[in-house]
Amino acid sequence: MPAKDPCKAFACRIQDCLKENNFQESACQHAIEDMRECCRIWKDKSFVCGGIDTGKKPEDKYPRLFMTVTTTAALMIFFSKPIYDVFFNPEVLDKEKLLREHKSRFSKN
Repeated sequence: MPAKDPCKAFACRIQDCLKENNFQESACQHAIEDMRECCRIWKDKSFVCGGIDTGKKPEDKYPRLFMTVTTTAALMIFFSKPIYDVFFNPEVLDKEKLLREHKSRFSKN
C-alpha cells in the first residue's frame, strides 16, 4: 500500500475553494500559499507537488519594488489633504484671488 501523500489535503482544499468561489484564483490565495508551504517541506515525497512553484513570495523576490510601492502608498495616504488641496480644491486653484492676496500683503501703503 502506497504511503499517504502529505500535501493531498492541501490540493483538495484548493479545489474546494475554487469551486466555492467560481474559480477566482484571487479568492483562494490562502489555500494556494498553504499548498506552497507544504510543497516546500515535502516536495520530494509528495506526488501532488509536481507542478507547484515553490519559489519565493513576490515580496521576497522583489524587495525593492515591494518597499517602493508600500512607501509610496503610505506617503500618499499621509499627504492626501495637501494633495487634494493642490489639485482639486477650488479655493486654492483661484489664482487671481491668490495674486490679490499676495499683492495686498506685500504692497506698500
